[in-house]
Amino acid sequence: MMRSLLLLFALVATATSFAPKAFVTTKSSIFAPPTTRTTATTRLSLMRIPDDQLEPDQLEEKRIAIRWKEVKMYSREKAEKELEPEWLEAYNRFYAKIKYDLDKIMLLGEELKKIEQTQKPTVKPKSKKQRKRDKWAWTQAYEARQRELAAVPTKKKKEE
Repeated sequence: MMRSLLLLFALVATATSFAPKAFVTTKSSIFAPPTTRTTATTRLSLMRIPDDQLEPDQLEEKRIAIRWKEVKMYSREKAEKELEPEWLEAYNRFYAKIKYDLDKIMLLGEELKKIEQTQKPTVKPKSKKQRKRDKWAWTQAYEARQRELAAVPTKKKKEE
């Protein structure tokens, strides 16, 4: 019973992951016709929608996204010369966060390297005598298996 319920839930979860997005009908005013759009609009999806179908706040987001795509590729000197204070602050904040994240990753890498160096395996290599003992044990096991196989009678074909 429990397995069948688990299987049922797994099937439902799998099916819903491939379901189309839910559409929401909104009405901005009593005179405007209802508009239908998906519940989640990302900046990427805003780029694909024509400007005449976007609401004013979405149009502003799209304009900002296009501008930011250009701004974040500026060099440091070009950004200081051309950008307004608000955009320059966003630019500096963006690259400060990237630098912070990279520094953090480098520190984590150094810590992992230290841990790896301190926890090296301390298994000693086998001595010559131990290798010979292991070979002898393997040979004995192999020969015993061969004797067992030889003792098992095999079926011979009957002659006609």
